[in-house]
Amino acid sequence: MNNSGKKALSEKKAVRIIIGHACILTRRGLVQLFAGLLPQADILSVGSLLTAGIYPEIIMADLVVSDIGHDVVSSAAGTEQLLLLPQIREGKPLVMIAEGEHPALLMQLARFSNVSLISANASRQKLNAQLTEILDGKQVIEMMPAPAPAQQVAEKRREKLTASEQRVMALLRAGFSVTQIAGQLCRSVKTVSTHKRQIMRKLGVTSEVALFAQKYENH
Repeated sequence: MNNSGKKALSEKKAVRIIIGHACILTRRGLVQLFAGLLPQADILSVGSLLTAGIYPEIIMADLVVSDIGHDVVSSAAGTEQLLLLPQIREGKPLVMIAEGEHPALLMQLARFSNVSLISANASRQKLNAQLTEILDGKQVIEMMPAPAPAQQVAEKRREKLTASEQRVMALLRAGFSVTQIAGQLCRSVKTVSTHKRQIMRKLGVTSEVALFAQKYENH
């Protein structure tokens, strides 16, 4: 992205960010990431870019982050509105969280120099690095291929969580820290940390954002 003459968001004293994602847990994880990168940022979290009354805010915000929600791709009007956003935002960055779904739409979005495509399933370290680049005015494109049928079958065969791991996962998703969970369950911090590592291993995720986004059925 060519932002010559523009101050990078990481250098601005006040930054307005809008984060839109259908999953409230993923939104929470993204808010935590950006709050860590930009403590001074004013962050608005919404369930969808099509939320009534939010459109003017989206145009004016310094940065917009969103998934490609079902409400967007389910109608021609929603898709058209999404494709207009990069132009209406006049060079200000738009970050799309994508996992390979809707590849044709992603390809169209990637043509705009102010649009970045990233995966929420990346490690926290990688997400931090990518978001830092975006805040510094660079375009990041990570096109994630859709899961192959064999991969989907393998995911269904992942190990089941134990009862203790399910309790820890529920509390993690509710926003509790490892230390707080240890206190609630009368377990040591080391034990809860081990449960957390096992949960992430069994679900095949490498970051807390991905853990929040992960759907899990223990049967």
